[in-house]
Amino acid sequence: MRDVTGQVPAEPARGLVTFDEPFTRLLCQGMVLNHIYSRKTDKGAIEYFWPDEVEDIHDDTGRVTGAKVRADGSHVEYNGVGTMSKSKNNGVDPQALIDRYGADTARLFVMFASPPEQTLEWSDTGVEGAQRFLRRLWAFAHSVAALPSDAEWPDSIRAS
Repeated sequence: MRDVTGQVPAEPARGLVTFDEPFTRLLCQGMVLNHIYSRKTDKGAIEYFWPDEVEDIHDDTGRVTGAKVRADGSHVEYNGVGTMSKSKNNGVDPQALIDRYGADTARLFVMFASPPEQTLEWSDTGVEGAQRFLRRLWAFAHSVAALPSDAEWPDSIRAS
């Protein structure tokens, strides 16, 4: 970022800081993708629907060909997968995710679902899988903590 004079504010040569840039390279992050559903209104505008408001319609091969609104059964178009956007009603509220699954599950899913420089297709089942993994890890940690201090460790988990 540059200031109004066009210079980098934290540049050591300006005397504002005493250290060089701590990062050696820039990591451009990918986008998070989700399903998009829409239909044209009577006036020609496009109305978007949240993925949890619709039910997918599949063909014989299992491919999504359309969708219908859960509330009234009316038809909507399936526009494929695109970048998350508030205007397209396909974003995921991070606070709702944290309230339902916990912050650790949300972090684990985002960190391990895809390399950071690639796009990530959002998956509620992926979030649920991350939560199951953390539950198993937590149960294992508690079982190890409950062992007596003089317990014999199996060779497969003994520290080397």
